[in-house]
Amino acid sequence: MQEELQERHTIFISHALPEDVEVAVWVAAKLRNEGYDVWCEVEQVHGGEHFWKTIEPLIRDKTAKFVFLASQASVKKQGVRMEWDFALGVARDYDLQDFIIPVNLDGVSPNSLMGLPGLAMIQFQASWAHGIKALLTKLHKDNVHKTTASTPLSAAHWYFHRFTSHNDALKKTENFYSNWVELPLPPRNLYFHRYSNEAQARAVLDALRESKLFPVVRHDTYIITFEPTMPLLELSKTSTTLFEADAVAPLERREADTHLILARRYDSKTFPQRQDASNLLVQFLQHAVHEFFISRGLRTYQMSSNKTCYYYPRREGIDFKVKYNYEGKTRNKQLSGTYYDAFWHFAVSFNPRFRPEAALSFKSHIVFSDDGQTVWEDKKKLVSARRKKGKLMFNAEWRDSLLAFLSSLSDDQTTFQIPVAATQQLAMSTTPVVFTSLKGYNDPTDKGRLAPLDDFDNEEEYVNDPEFDANAALAELIVDEELKGSAPLPAA
Repeated sequence: MQEELQERHTIFISHALPEDVEVAVWVAAKLRNEGYDVWCEVEQVHGGEHFWKTIEPLIRDKTAKFVFLASQASVKKQGVRMEWDFALGVARDYDLQDFIIPVNLDGVSPNSLMGLPGLAMIQFQASWAHGIKALLTKLHKDNVHKTTASTPLSAAHWYFHRFTSHNDALKKTENFYSNWVELPLPPRNLYFHRYSNEAQARAVLDALRESKLFPVVRHDTYIITFEPTMPLLELSKTSTTLFEADAVAPLERREADTHLILARRYDSKTFPQRQDASNLLVQFLQHAVHEFFISRGLRTYQMSSNKTCYYYPRREGIDFKVKYNYEGKTRNKQLSGTYYDAFWHFAVSFNPRFRPEAALSFKSHIVFSDDGQTVWEDKKKLVSARRKKGKLMFNAEWRDSLLAFLSSLSDDQTTFQIPVAATQQLAMSTTPVVFTSLKGYNDPTDKGRLAPLDDFDNEEEYVNDPEFDANAALAELIVDEELKGSAPLPAA
């Protein structure tokens, strides 16, 4: 009997055709990706004589685990029921413990098949991602033999060579929302006012930021701003004397053409040279946006990466909720809420970018507080809460949260104005850059098949995965596409 068990290396996936093909293929790919030998019938029809000559000896002699994808459809299929009955007999005749692993795809009743009520079912209906984790944990616990080393490339290779999806690309127009907000052209000239020493430049910087007349940044002895003329400052007094006549003035003024900087055509042999001008324009925009966010009531949190993110505190004990527009319809979205006995806050970080087009690039986050105001200091506690909360948030929710956040910056849900000079603003749209595709596919009707962002792939509870080589994976996909005669995928 022990020799018999040692020869059992195959994981047999039993499923309904064609109803459960997609999930069966996905599960098989995940298992193959971990190094398991998988048999998943997706091309033949259940019940044929030749088919039974193939699978009877496979289930009887080679199968280590019989994974039954239980659904409303599969429990009614004659071929699936025959596989089920045969597997029950094999488990009984060979005394195989936990030979059958039932997976509940859609909440089907365990009373649908004889022998099913006595078996614990792995739940897939809420999330395929969480379900596959439970399945892999069970296989790992039962020490099911792996025929190959786990590699992220095996799933892609198997997909291209073994599977043709019934969910083909369709000729339909689909819009995809990016996390870029188009950056309009700033004022033409960015001015560099030079002072006699750094102490003077710092004093001018502090005075201007305290007065909030207009955004400024400093580089050595230079004050950078879109204002062509600097107010006078008497260093021996406070910033309230900003406009007194007997004050310090800049020694000289230089300027850089921002339109040439954005077009990568700016050039100069003296300061600011090309890279200086580009870097300082980015620094100025970062500060201008920062000041605007603060003026809108946002709070800041310094993340472990030293990046600053911005979030709304709760106001008067009420969760922050805003209206936003999506596809021509007005919706409501909370940007904060309760999390057990604490509170969560949607947050963003941003970075100005000039290529491939001028834009503010946003990144979404979740932070947590006990009082609705101040983010937890414990980084590990934050990471744990973020993962738990993030597992319930899918792509659509992240998109809607960003749209709501951008709308919260506006007084008319259309644009928000970022001051860059005393009388000049950048008019930013509350709608990010949208990409349109002439091809699409039908979205799944249930969220269970979708893996949420920040999913379990970041955890290492049940298997020691090798480091994933994204470039190698991409290279394999390119080779597969070229072998099929189609255009290669773009480089990362």
